[in-house]
Amino acid sequence: MEPRRIAAVDTLHETVATDPAQDLFYKPAETPATRAAKQSQLGRAYVDWSSWPLISEIGPSMPDDAPVGASGWTEVRFIDLRFLYDTPMMPGRTDPPVSGTVYIDASRQVEWMQMGKRVQQ
Repeated sequence: MEPRRIAAVDTLHETVATDPAQDLFYKPAETPATRAAKQSQLGRAYVDWSSWPLISEIGPSMPDDAPVGASGWTEVRFIDLRFLYDTPMMPGRTDPPVSGTVYIDASRQVEWMQMGKRVQQ
């Protein structure tokens, strides 16, 4: 699979900076959880909106405020590569703006959706 490279572009100084060791992204493998998450309301809207979506199965996880008794959920993250950048105030950004998370249960049903920290109904 062809990797995708991101770069910092400074239009004021007409420079392009890349780090070959860190700026390569490979399209994550499609899994049953990512397919289910992309069919959710959040997933459909995100894929329709995003120019450079990166959709990844993170693995077993639960949101901090999940319902009592919930278990066996898989986290799927939606990130647009346009917003995965460092700024002087946020170096090493790991939670970019306009990112979404969908939690899928063992039967591939959507249990929880959130954009950033805001839960989606």
